[in-house]
Amino acid sequence: MGAPGVPVTFHRAFDLLRDPLGAIDELAGLPQIDRILTNGGDGTPEMRCERLREYWARAWGRVEIIAGGGLTEETLTVIARTGCVREVHVGRAARDGVDPEAPVSAESVRRLRELAN
Repeated sequence: MGAPGVPVTFHRAFDLLRDPLGAIDELAGLPQIDRILTNGGDGTPEMRCERLREYWARAWGRVEIIAGGGLTEETLTVIARTGCVREVHVGRAARDGVDPEAPVSAESVRRLRELAN
């Protein structure tokens, strides 16, 4: 796998797995993987956050769970309120008009930081 000693984030392919909890155990056994990026699945922000909390509990210090993939202001607010994960990755939400092709907006980043605190 990759360059030795370089940490690796397992990207959102995780969201397509049939057994995500079992996959956490397998991924945690790979020394280079230090993070898993996931959107927490389908459903409301509360449902997704509950799943993220399950993933985080299963990973318990072996790998970090990062919420990402279509993260909205509403979902970020729920994550901040519940503390279901410690890290998030934003893409569209930080861009002008939530357009994936638009440039990152300083105003959007400020608003997201306020929501996260």
